[in-house]
Amino acid sequence: MWFVARLTVPDPTAVAQSDMEAANVIIAFMRPLSSSVAIVIVSLFPLSTVTFATSIVGIWTKKQVSIAADSKQTITNAQGMIVGSQQACKLYEAHGLVFALAGLASAEQISVVNEIKNPLELTEQGTGRKLPLETLIVSGQSAVTKVLKARNVTSDSSLQPVDLLIGGVIDGKLQMVRSEVSGVFIAGVFSVPGSTRRIAYPASRGYSGSDPNRGVEQLGFSDAANRFRQIFPAWKTGDNATVSTRLVAIEASDTADSRFVGAPISTIVIDKHGARWIERGACDWIPTKR
Repeated sequence: MWFVARLTVPDPTAVAQSDMEAANVIIAFMRPLSSSVAIVIVSLFPLSTVTFATSIVGIWTKKQVSIAADSKQTITNAQGMIVGSQQACKLYEAHGLVFALAGLASAEQISVVNEIKNPLELTEQGTGRKLPLETLIVSGQSAVTKVLKARNVTSDSSLQPVDLLIGGVIDGKLQMVRSEVSGVFIAGVFSVPGSTRRIAYPASRGYSGSDPNRGVEQLGFSDAANRFRQIFPAWKTGDNATVSTRLVAIEASDTADSRFVGAPISTIVIDKHGARWIERGACDWIPTKR
């Protein structure tokens, strides 16, 4: 990926080598347009880490799950410095389930999304029953393990968690599951998460005094949406798709969060018949019918 920018410098050749190394970029100076202005072309090294500093909202009700996500993808270098952004689809389908990802998206040329989308499906020992939910969750952890091995380390506290929101028919029941895995470390031939969190609907509906008929989960940036929910009781007016899109749009319009969260918003609805787009946003894939 290439970024073209204009920099004003007293002397283009005087840019410190250490500054370029810290930014983990190659800067190639073209002929200056004047004595103080130069065009520079910036290319990211493959070592750049892509994180989904994002806003994703999932809403579960008995007959429908809706997931909405922004499309802004933040690119950081190995030192955690933001070096660019791009639009990307943040909703995916694998093994009959729709999922969204916040946190680590790729590192060391290893795509966490692709690792989750294209794993060998796990089955239950003894019965051979397919386990699509566990397949997605375990694949996310495995992707982090590959990143650690590529870096020749057993752990790396700088890596973002893998926070998944998954919706679909699981074990014959429409469910929405949030799974967060963080602090993965390698111990011998095994990889172990430092911490895990899982919230599943309908099993978790009504927890902490929440609405027993509607489960709401927001991944990534959520401060602006949480303030909106506290101030305006009418935030939940409308169907699942309308409400989930509304909450993501609130984050995208926040002055601070808009550096990381941005339009277009993708919204998909899942029911017992499969998934269908309400708004594609940056996504172009076609849902599989059940």
